[in-house]
Amino acid sequence: MTQNAKDRSFKAMGSKGASLPNCMLSYCDHSNLLIVPVAHSLLFGVVATFVSHIFRKLPKPPGGQAYPLDVIPYDARRVINGRASHITCTSDFGRKFKCVSVFKGSYQMEDWLHFVQTFSLYIFLPGTLPEMLATMWKLLLSVFHYCQGTNFTFRKSGDAAKSLLK
Repeated sequence: MTQNAKDRSFKAMGSKGASLPNCMLSYCDHSNLLIVPVAHSLLFGVVATFVSHIFRKLPKPPGGQAYPLDVIPYDARRVINGRASHITCTSDFGRKFKCVSVFKGSYQMEDWLHFVQTFSLYIFLPGTLPEMLATMWKLLLSVFHYCQGTNFTFRKSGDAAKSLLK
């Protein structure tokens, strides 16, 4: 690919500059290169992988043994499913709410976005997730909201969750 062709490709894609490693690779064709936005990477990559991992199916631990620290125990899953059963969405959401523990495999980008921004604050109320997973989820929420540029605090989310329970 000639430099002129690369420049036209950058202009057509709206790029403000090329990735240095890609410029150095002669076989890299920028007209076929897609840049994945941070929101897609966070939602489809990090959030979806995290949720799939913590909801993975495991056999019940034998006699008095605890579940691994990186999985949601089945009693907490029942609480989550119970909370999800009485969520009703307005029509502007585009589709009916699907419980994350049951339908995570069919979640679209929009479903992950609504889950992270809206439903997870209620579904994962304090005490639902084991302590380590709750800390990790809070970190994920902070990263997500930071990348969005929103002024997010856990106090505000806690107040919102409490008002939902009234």
